[in-house]
Amino acid sequence: MFIFYIKDPYGLNEGIYTIQKYIKQMKYEPFNDRIYFMYINGQYTGEDELGYLMHDFNCSDYKDMILEEMRESVKKLKTNENEVENMCQIMEELVENGRLQGLNEGILQGNLKGKLEINISTAHNLYEMGLGLDQIAKALDSDINQVKEWLSIH
Repeated sequence: MFIFYIKDPYGLNEGIYTIQKYIKQMKYEPFNDRIYFMYINGQYTGEDELGYLMHDFNCSDYKDMILEEMRESVKKLKTNENEVENMCQIMEELVENGRLQGLNEGILQGNLKGKLEINISTAHNLYEMGLGLDQIAKALDSDINQVKEWLSIH
């Protein structure tokens, strides 16, 4: 999965940050499921193809672009009336889809937070009623370590 950041997420001026899962119990051995995230730094200014691409992405005038193919494509989009109209329509659709996606993500996050708050509250209530940690974990379809965290018992 690629994630594009307008600003450098870690401040190291790297063009790409690769994030990979690991197995903590195996001394941080990489988890080789071939799934990883690549964060693309939109502020990257290196003297390589990615640096030139980021430069061109940040140009407001196609005449200042470095990569010829990009410059010609943007010139065509900005100077041809039909292309400008098509681009505006596509941008409007992207904005609308982004709003819907953001709304759905917000609802999902709210639901997850609400479920967590209910589980924490229920765990406290069951604990106060005298149930053991294993019983609480079973009642909440969780594990004892999670219940301990919810109850702040270490």
